[in-house]
Amino acid sequence: MLKEMHKKEIFFNKERFYNMIIFKTTAYFNPHLDDLCFFEEKEGITKKLVSALEPSNKQSGPVDLFCLSWAICFYKTSKKILAEQDYTNKDLKVKVTLEMQKDDKGFYFKPTAILGIQDMTLEQTEIIADATHKRCPISRLISADENVSVKVSNYNELITE
Repeated sequence: MLKEMHKKEIFFNKERFYNMIIFKTTAYFNPHLDDLCFFEEKEGITKKLVSALEPSNKQSGPVDLFCLSWAICFYKTSKKILAEQDYTNKDLKVKVTLEMQKDDKGFYFKPTAILGIQDMTLEQTEIIADATHKRCPISRLISADENVSVKVSNYNELITE
């Protein structure tokens, strides 16, 4: 009986570890910043990428560049879809987060794109986000992964600075 209880405790602790976030990276794309993008990690380190070829002293890595790529692609695809619907004067914000997690198979990424559109309801924004996720080349590349998600937020509540 004692051995069985001990095994259950180990399994419980193992499960807790598997659902733990190992690290989290956030990329913000804001065209008003002249393509300067900011990365924020779980440890509270903020990095600024001026050039993909010459990263800042704190060195951005592939995860940062993936987040940045998806954020820019999602932003531009959303703008294109809005323009097709004659919403050319709408400002929007895109935030991409990526968490590294672990399960019984090993490590995996959990990327999330969040879209906020100025003066649009969450329902309207969700329609644009769904259409964007179907057309954005990077979204199409990763959409089969069950860990990929797209969410919406109120424009004024989506912090991208």
